[in-house]
Amino acid sequence: MKMKKIFTPFLLLISSLYIFQACSGDYRKDATGPIDEIYVVMDSTKWDSQSANAIRKVFGSPITTLPSEQPRFDLHFLNLKDNSDLEFAKQQKNVIFAAPLNDSTNTAAYLRSLLSKPVQQLVESGKNFAFPLRNKWYRNQWTLLLTSTSDSSLAHRILDSEQQLLDNIMTVQRQR
Repeated sequence: MKMKKIFTPFLLLISSLYIFQACSGDYRKDATGPIDEIYVVMDSTKWDSQSANAIRKVFGSPITTLPSEQPRFDLHFLNLKDNSDLEFAKQQKNVIFAAPLNDSTNTAAYLRSLLSKPVQQLVESGKNFAFPLRNKWYRNQWTLLLTSTSDSSLAHRILDSEQQLLDNIMTVQRQR
């Protein structure tokens, strides 16, 4: 009988801790895709633009490994034609949305919808251009919003901030 008096409170404590832990978890699914892939969402007419080439240089640059050089990240460019493309992009583990803020493309319109008016004003004044997000739609997800007033301005900002941009994703990679 004495064992039952000790066991009952212990069982209640363990079950309440289990229930508390189960309720505080992140209910979302994990993002999909390998950790060394980055989907770059930008209009297909801009895939050879200055900003696209800057993204290739920063995130796709080769790193010296043995026996041969390998790209830092495997970049896949994705055009937003419809909502299924957007949903696919939102599920990926690493995704970059890049477009000039005042552009007429679907990607630029989507970026404007994500950024508040005060943030858009910071972009237009040249104070900010990169907005890293963690776990925006899925768990273990890294998203980077890149925008500026023009394609050439965005390219220059990306190249000038190469180390900070790489440090951001590499921190996420180490935590994964």
